[in-house]
Amino acid sequence: MKKTTYILLLILLVSFTSNVLAQTSPKVRFIDLQYVAQQLPAFKKAQKDLSALRKQLESELLNKQGELKKKFGAYEKEAPTMSDLIRASREQELKRLQDELVKFDRTARQQTMVKEQQLLSPIYKSISKNVEAYSAEKQIDFVLRKDQLVYDTKGFNISDDILRKMGITPKKVTPKGSNNKK
Repeated sequence: MKKTTYILLLILLVSFTSNVLAQTSPKVRFIDLQYVAQQLPAFKKAQKDLSALRKQLESELLNKQGELKKKFGAYEKEAPTMSDLIRASREQELKRLQDELVKFDRTARQQTMVKEQQLLSPIYKSISKNVEAYSAEKQIDFVLRKDQLVYDTKGFNISDDILRKMGITPKKVTPKGSNNKK
């Protein structure tokens, strides 16, 4: 009698434990942020705007470098015939131009970063908001970023679902550097 009672209790305990474990396992999915972002019209426009800003700043930097190079070339040619006072004055001017160039480069990089943040932040907030809404809808406990995964299974990727939620028809994007020739 004691044996059957123990076996019955053991069976009940095992079934209760398996039910509890089945109910507590979290629902985990992942999203490929780059894949989603690259298909959004706002992201494409932001990339175009950033590219235009970079080209403009790069052009200005090249002009300043050309001016410095030209003045330095003129200084080198004329240096042997200059008095010490004029040479010192020209060297100070060249140093000032070089410092301005370095400062402009630093400022241009900061401007680009600020502009990138201004343009991309609302896009990523929108994606995040849609991920939260989708997760609540589908009762998903965790959504991870694909670039942080060691291994993924296509069945857990919600990227296309998020795009649809945002009103975008997903297009298959070929990753840069891949050689998919048929």
